[in-house]
Amino acid sequence: PFSFYQGTGLARREKPWTMAVISLSYDMNEKIIQPKLFDNGYVPATQGHEPFIPSWEIKRGTEGWSKQSQTLRLKNGSIIYFKSCEQKRGKFQAAEWDMVLFDEAPPYEIYKECAIRTGKGTKLYIRGAVTLLPPEGRVGGVSWLYTERIVPWKEGRLPHVHLIGASIYDNPHLDKGEIARLEDVYPLGSVDRRIRLDGEWMPGFQGALAYPNFKREIH
Repeated sequence: PFSFYQGTGLARREKPWTMAVISLSYDMNEKIIQPKLFDNGYVPATQGHEPFIPSWEIKRGTEGWSKQSQTLRLKNGSIIYFKSCEQKRGKFQAAEWDMVLFDEAPPYEIYKECAIRTGKGTKLYIRGAVTLLPPEGRVGGVSWLYTERIVPWKEGRLPHVHLIGASIYDNPHLDKGEIARLEDVYPLGSVDRRIRLDGEWMPGFQGALAYPNFKREIH
């Protein structure tokens, strides 16, 4: 897994922010991302921390959290729109955003639609945490993040992008027994093991290569 950044870092601003939090599905947004950010009623008892946005920072009643419109309004005027990649590309059109947060890699068309939503005199910050696996529904393939972000970044052609890589072994809070269980699930040397556990940045091909010794960085 790795995080990709578009921008030069977060600068503190006094004005309210308009943000979009985008997951692959509404279910992932409701059960995974929202409970991390605020108490949407689905915070699991086993979650090891309080939601990042405390309740006193959220407007009261329906002015704060609207499940119907998937919109969270804070007391400082900031607005967070929760969206799903299950929506059509047109649903991501907006006047302008200050920040877009992706949970897993969206379809490239949705990413491009979000990336253009910037306004006069402001910067658009794009953040994302993803695992480089083939697109959903495909047995194999190359994630657009690899070809459009990782390769150009390695070649020094994306100065405005920052990449941070991490493996499952970098998380000191995970139980060692659970890590051992996952090592049994993903065989040593498999693509899933190298990406999911070891955190390698690789295209994500699955299956047998015609030329097993092929390495993109060399050939």
